[in-house]
Amino acid sequence: MTTINKRIIGLDALRSFALFMVLFGHNATLFNPLIHLSIIGNLAGKALAIHEIIGFSGVEIFFVLSGFLITDIVFKYFNNNSNNFASLKLFLIRRWLRTLPNYYFMYIVNTILYVWILKEKTFDWKFILFIQNLNYPHPDFYREAWSLATEEWFYCLLPIILIAIYNFKKFDFKNSILLTCILMFLFSFTLKIFHIQQYGMHLNFDENIRKVVFLRFDNLIVGILGYVCFYYYNTLFFKYKNRLFWLGLLILFPTVPLFYAAYQNNFYLYHQSKMVATYCNFVFLPTLGIITALIIPKLYYLNLDKHKYLSSFFKKSSQLAYSMYLINLPIYKLFFYRNN
Repeated sequence: MTTINKRIIGLDALRSFALFMVLFGHNATLFNPLIHLSIIGNLAGKALAIHEIIGFSGVEIFFVLSGFLITDIVFKYFNNNSNNFASLKLFLIRRWLRTLPNYYFMYIVNTILYVWILKEKTFDWKFILFIQNLNYPHPDFYREAWSLATEEWFYCLLPIILIAIYNFKKFDFKNSILLTCILMFLFSFTLKIFHIQQYGMHLNFDENIRKVVFLRFDNLIVGILGYVCFYYYNTLFFKYKNRLFWLGLLILFPTVPLFYAAYQNNFYLYHQSKMVATYCNFVFLPTLGIITALIIPKLYYLNLDKHKYLSSFFKKSSQLAYSMYLINLPIYKLFFYRNN
């Protein structure tokens, strides 16, 4: 058994890659001039055609990485401390100190920009409590906050359920966290089914599924399960890292074309194709999570000691990923979109 006690350059690289995917997905129109270049124009055009898929995939990578790394903290607090409630307090404080200051700062920035300067939106207090998209579409304001609300609610519910199971049923810690994952997955999956039945033919995948808190516990859970495998089966984790990596790429190969086909076939309103709806609602996003979990073992043991500049780049960009994720859309809106 082992835990993560230092920065892992491979995971930094994956987080950096996810960041650039999200930035590209959010700001793809800035790259339109590349289409007219003789050498890379064709490739740039194809990338721009799937910029939303690239952006979606980056967020799913963030979810899996977040689940993987946060579970390391959960294990350190709860597995080695007999006072579960003190551990819960410490866990939440540490989580909030890392995320809330930047979140609320950018909430103020977005309010100043969209409400007071551009006068395009109205003040929405729900963002203060992360309840703006619990079981309904996210407002058209502070758009990147949807994923942060998902993570905050997940990481508040996770330790509470874990403590209840661990103390009530007297399971060992491993079985307690596995049962916690199962219960949270069943809750999210069942709610998704009712959600789809409620919206019926008017379902919008991006707004009504992808950005709704209680429907998006899937890839956070995938990250947790990935860490459980790493913690309890570290020898196998290392032994099969190459096979798992290639398996992940093998699954990835048909995934993006399938989703692109769905995107071309009435992506946002599914009244024409139940097959497209089923694939996007239940298959695509969890598949991206599984692919990410499969490539993590290879990246975890990646060695870039001979490439110090590359290692430094991944480390710095990884450290800035959260801030860049929060700030990129307001910058784009203020300096580019407004001038068009």
